[in-house]
Amino acid sequence: MLGVALLLLALVALAQMTQGPAATAMAEVFPTRIRATALSIPYQLGVGVFGGLLPATMVAISAEVGSFTTALWYPVGAMALGLVILLFTLPETKGVDLGEVSLDGDTAAEPVEPVRQGR
Repeated sequence: MLGVALLLLALVALAQMTQGPAATAMAEVFPTRIRATALSIPYQLGVGVFGGLLPATMVAISAEVGSFTTALWYPVGAMALGLVILLFTLPETKGVDLGEVSLDGDTAAEPVEPVRQGR
């Protein structure tokens, strides 16, 4: 019983190691005026609907097909689809003042020079 609890704790720790940087990266994509709404609604819907229904969907697929390994392609396909959408729609925000970004995604000002730290 203790081994199962430690294994689940390790899996939760691995999941959280990806969620922290993902939230930071998502915050850099949206302008500061709409950041809370633009992040919270899709993030919560994605985690709640897709993540919450993932076990039930995989059980339904494996029951229909007859093989549990076939159901593993469902999350892989969803992740591949998300990656393709991300590659074509993610704007570059390096050197852009996010406070000066308009709601349609065009920058209202020239890119800001990055602040150099260190030497």
